Amino acid sequence: MKPIAALKKVYQELSEFKFPRVWIILFFIVPIVGLVNLIVFLSITGQQTLVWPYEYPENGITLGMVLFILGFSIFSIDIAIGGIAMYIFHKTGKIFPRIRFDFEKLSMKFIGILLIAGSVTLSYFNVTLFHYTYYDAGPYLTWDNDQATSDAITVCWHSALPQGSVVEYGTTPDNLDQYAATDEFGRYHKVPLEDLNPSTRYYYRVNNQNFGIKSFLTGPAEGTFDAEFSFIMYADPRTNNGINAITDPDDPHQENLPDYIMDRTITDGTDIAFSVIAGDIVGTGPSYDSWSLWLNDISTKDFASNHSHVVAIGNHEHHDDPQIINMHKYYPQTDYTYSITYGQMYILMLDLYDYEAGEWKDVNFPQDVKDKAASELAAHSHYPFKIISAHQSPINYGEFSTGGHHGNISTEVFDLCDTYDVDFYFCGHSHHYEVWNYTDTVYMMAGIGGNTNRKTWNYAGESTDVTDNGGTHLDSGEWESGWIQVDVTADQMNIETYLVNGTIASSITIEKN
Repeated sequence: MKPIAALKKVYQELSEFKFPRVWIILFFIVPIVGLVNLIVFLSITGQQTLVWPYEYPENGITLGMVLFILGFSIFSIDIAIGGIAMYIFHKTGKIFPRIRFDFEKLSMKFIGILLIAGSVTLSYFNVTLFHYTYYDAGPYLTWDNDQATSDAITVCWHSALPQGSVVEYGTTPDNLDQYAATDEFGRYHKVPLEDLNPSTRYYYRVNNQNFGIKSFLTGPAEGTFDAEFSFIMYADPRTNNGINAITDPDDPHQENLPDYIMDRTITDGTDIAFSVIAGDIVGTGPSYDSWSLWLNDISTKDFASNHSHVVAIGNHEHHDDPQIINMHKYYPQTDYTYSITYGQMYILMLDLYDYEAGEWKDVNFPQDVKDKAASELAAHSHYPFKIISAHQSPINYGEFSTGGHHGNISTEVFDLCDTYDVDFYFCGHSHHYEVWNYTDTVYMMAGIGGNTNRKTWNYAGESTDVTDNGGTHLDSGEWESGWIQVDVTADQMNIETYLVNGTIASSITIEKN
């Protein structure tokens, strides 16, 4: 009862000073609101890495950081000023009662204003934070490191509130007679479905969600080298997922590529088998607004809900999150140098981030990654078609990459591709388009998956030679956003670049005997 009695006494004393009732109420309510906001923020950040729901700049602090620091600082100042003021009131009141009354009244108003400012600041920050951290998104399909595309898949989703991880599935939509579950209870869910039959259509539903019934087709049986299928490749979608529209809603260049891809494939009657994204799917690792936008993008028209996808991780997933803590929350892979096989196709994804040095710019090709890549390529040398997908490019504007934005990776990439007969190296990083045919490997940089910089790129090199060592080159010029569709048969791989304006920009065919 002592705290209640003390509050009553404070209320009585404030009333005797003839404060307006609204000030008295604010004196009690606003600190409580501020304290609740602080508790909410700490409870959220206690569950995950620090959340700053605004795009990170290359340097400096973000608006999210400023808001939190400002709000927290205001409350800290309040505590200090309040203590000093009360001490002054105590001392001056005995000598100058009239001064005590006026000074106390003004000080109380000043403290109240600070408390209101702090509460509003933290409230705005928390409302934005809630919007980007508590949401339902998905489901989206992928393959874990040790899963075969012919008999397994992983169902992922994000839930607004913590819940269990249960998936019902079966071979008909009206009889989901099997289920899979994990012991995960939280908001990030990754449930593997195992022991599936090859080349079979499965239907599934996530428990406790309103996603509805989705479906997927398992890959051909292992050793099937005459399958016919199509898959999608694109890169750098982080700038096309709507993030820029937050600050510039009039920007017309905010194409959600899955939306265009699904429209095109549905019109053509193509049932895509899966997709490969060559990195930079979000603005930064801790940028939860980017993650929310990404998950909603790939769920568009069931793009990743009905077709599996894999990511060759980019530098922006590492930005401000060098150990990719958040990537591991949303995706099941433990190693991002990994591979998948699908029929006669072998695809190797490379993570070229230098974990030891903690760098992505001027990075050297990590030796452990090259050793693993060489081992994997050697073990799969019998596959007719082989692709490497990585974020960085070994050639940029017709020149070998020897540092800077793409890193010192050319020599190692060319060595791997030449030694192990790699047919196609797909990458992004720079948001423009170039194709080279060098030492019997097609190299394609198609960062146009995030091309919001139309009509600003100019090719700086020669139009015929990639380097002094030769090689043909196709330059994009002023191209729009786009993606690549790969159509595979027993003896051909046809690579077509589609643009959002509906045109096929280029077509390349790789043949095998």
